[in-house]
Amino acid sequence: MNKRIDWKILVAIFAIFLFACTNTELKETTVNNTSEIETSLTIETTETEESIEESTNNYELAKESFELGEKYAMGDGVKQDYQIAKEYYDKAAVMGNSDALVRIGVLYQRGLGVDLDYKIAKTYFEQATNLGNGDGAYKLGQIYQFGMGVDIDYQMAKKYYEQGANLNSLAAMHDLGTMYAAGLGIEKDMLKAKEYYEKAATMGSAEAMFDLGLMYDRGDGVSQDYQMAKSYYEKSASLGNSSALCNLGIMYGAGNGVTQDYDIAINYLKEATIKGNARAKEILEQLALADIMNGVGK
Repeated sequence: MNKRIDWKILVAIFAIFLFACTNTELKETTVNNTSEIETSLTIETTETEESIEESTNNYELAKESFELGEKYAMGDGVKQDYQIAKEYYDKAAVMGNSDALVRIGVLYQRGLGVDLDYKIAKTYFEQATNLGNGDGAYKLGQIYQFGMGVDIDYQMAKKYYEQGANLNSLAAMHDLGTMYAAGLGIEKDMLKAKEYYEKAATMGSAEAMFDLGLMYDRGDGVSQDYQMAKSYYEKSASLGNSSALCNLGIMYGAGNGVTQDYDIAINYLKEATIKGNARAKEILEQLALADIMNGVGK
């Protein structure tokens, strides 16, 4: 006698197998998807690492090219050659070195190794500024302050100096201070000038240190203070500023805030003259003439 099939049991058995199969497929799909994601992440990580390595290599190559350009521009250990300097600057600029863009602009601004061309210079300064280079903005300020290929525009000069100062360009801070000190296109404001000079001096600007010394030496916008003047002149002179050396010579010659000492005065003036300071040279020539007229050395 045939036994009847219990369909409930059979359906339950099929359901178990179906669930097992489905569960296996899900598991396999999950494993496959996980594997694909891991592979994808590995590829992306590898590509990122390669991109970082490539960027690092480009940065180093750009830096090396820029430094070689500097050597040829200054004649540092090699014969000075602005054309070769430009070749290296060009290589660095192509790789994104904004300092190289500024240097190329300066070559065109001054006609060094290339024909003088303010328009091309301005283009390079603009490119550097767009890359966040403060000295690029500073050079644009110069273009407008001195009317290099454009009409003199102190407001535009001030705008670019401010932009450069915000990007930590010491030259921009200094020249912005000078605009306030001289009242160029703006109301003269010695406190503002001092503020910018101090900021630049704190960051190492020899020119700003000198101008602060001059303010205290003359009592211009501040109480006259020869000791403060001497301090700033000495700091500036230690960084090679010939005007500071010259003024230290004058201070010792006149005995302003220091014990009068002609030997020290002469030494400072000679050092300033060696660095090309015309005023120091003129003073030394006048002193030599005075000695001759007074019969000194006969």
